[in-house]
Amino acid sequence: MKKFLVACMALFASLTTINAQSGCDTVSINYEGNVTISFYRHKHKILQGLFTINSRGTQIHFASGNLQYKASTNVWRFADNQYDCLLGGGGNAVSTNRDSQSAWIDLFGWGTSGWNSGATAYQPWEISTGELDYIPGGALKAGLTGSYAEADWAYHNLILNGGNENGPAAHQWRVLTSPEWGYLLAREEGDGLMYGCGTLMGVPGIYLLPDGWAWDAVDGGADFRANVWVPASKSFSNNVISNAELWNKFETAGLVFLPITGRRQDGVTMKGISGQYSAGFYWTSSSYGSAGKAAYAFEFSNNKVQSNSSYTRTQGNAVRPVQEVTF
Repeated sequence: MKKFLVACMALFASLTTINAQSGCDTVSINYEGNVTISFYRHKHKILQGLFTINSRGTQIHFASGNLQYKASTNVWRFADNQYDCLLGGGGNAVSTNRDSQSAWIDLFGWGTSGWNSGATAYQPWEISTGELDYIPGGALKAGLTGSYAEADWAYHNLILNGGNENGPAAHQWRVLTSPEWGYLLAREEGDGLMYGCGTLMGVPGIYLLPDGWAWDAVDGGADFRANVWVPASKSFSNNVISNAELWNKFETAGLVFLPITGRRQDGVTMKGISGQYSAGFYWTSSSYGSAGKAAYAFEFSNNKVQSNSSYTRTQGNAVRPVQEVTF
């Protein structure tokens, strides 16, 4: 019996090694001194920084990467790094058989969680160019909240490295509303507004400082603030971090970074600013107007940081989930 058990454990170790991905913890177990097996457990990829998002004091953590999806396996995950984005690569560019493709995507039409609310376009891989195809439940003014919260990509789905992978992980995550983004961007502390565009590890994007951020509390932080940091910057040439060790310290302390993403402008055409992928477009859960053709996005570029940009729901934008703090 013991030999059989050891054999099974060894087989389990082999299988989990084959299926292991990056972003995992290695866990080792010793069985009565006879065999040690190692297997992989996905990390719960949540950042420690706290962000207040409304006047009631609600606080959230950000996921540590943009949301990604693979149709061939129907798997959702967070990107390995905060600065990872596909920029039109992978499966974001229009291709055939998108419902079964093996390439990851990280740009999605609005409300395409895979929940069938009655909308025509609701799958993550949808590229319909008809704005009215993306209306959850046919309700023109509905956001991705309340009765239609399941249309929120992060709220509806199990996320591979999002915690409790084999249990009831759905409903742990969601995307921010447009007003919540506005409140977060308006926060002020000693250095003024608590964000700034910049470049991280060669990738342009925007930094978000958590509540109570103290540069002096991080080794190297005071020097960075004095010589590099430009608060509320709208230029990617400012706030440059190229040192991985320094970034690891900042990230551990709670600093958030959202990379530029480009966009699928009309459902199918990859666009950026002036033809370049030089802006970030992140969906909110807020609809725009009664016509039901648009929704709000958080957008940033070299000349804009805006929480309430409106775009057609056919556009493919990025998604960075958050998780509310509960006590």
